[in-house]
Amino acid sequence: MRKNKIAPYLAIVAALIATLAASGCGGPQSRLQSATGAENSGKYKEAAALYAALVLETAPSHRLPEAQKSKVVQPVLWQSEMEKYVKWLTEPSAPFGGMLKNALEGLERCAPRAEADNSATVSPPKPIDSLPAFTTLWNTAFNPPPPNTPNPIDWDAIVKSAYSKKFSILQILAPINYTYEVNIVSRKTSRRIIFTQYPSSPDEKSQISVPLPEGEYTVIVKSSVDFQRGQYWNSEYTAFPVLTVGGEPSVISMNLKTTVNRK
Repeated sequence: MRKNKIAPYLAIVAALIATLAASGCGGPQSRLQSATGAENSGKYKEAAALYAALVLETAPSHRLPEAQKSKVVQPVLWQSEMEKYVKWLTEPSAPFGGMLKNALEGLERCAPRAEADNSATVSPPKPIDSLPAFTTLWNTAFNPPPPNTPNPIDWDAIVKSAYSKKFSILQILAPINYTYEVNIVSRKTSRRIIFTQYPSSPDEKSQISVPLPEGEYTVIVKSSVDFQRGQYWNSEYTAFPVLTVGGEPSVISMNLKTTVNRK
């Protein structure tokens, strides 16, 4: 008798597990299968979103230090943040392969075949021909500590170290009113940098500078906007073509675009 009472509950649990697995909630492998299934069915926008989410789940992340933070933390802590950032991008995390590779390759197949909400134009790299020029750009990305602060650090040494490692500066411009969640995934280190880019003002584009070493990167963004009268819209994740950062310091400009309107 007891066995008969338990059986219906076991059937319900089994059905729930099957439903979760089919919807991609059972783990990375099942989500990869869901993305592959959507791709094979010609649902490229859905597949691209699933692949992108899997990339973000698989690649370990480090947040881009905020430039204004230099004004509120001790110089030695700001130096530590700079050192951690450079180390994060220059020391490998794991060989490029496995789930991350499968997800990125699927994203590359589907993204060009889907009508994306977001896009970007990238200008040809402009060489940075001197350390002073690089210092100016680096100081835009990461402000030096305020002058005459107690326990000063050797900021010039930090900048020289990044310059010697051949860092370039990616300048990302975002349109008016939109907020972007930005992920930059390195094929070389299997790691990613994340940050949120907010509108600088109601009538002005925002710009964030991101120092990056040589390598190939996949940039994945998600945009959102608050319209008047409390209306809100946000996009799916969008991946752009692979961004190549060369072996010599340069400036690379990326202009983000969002073509959708209020829904």
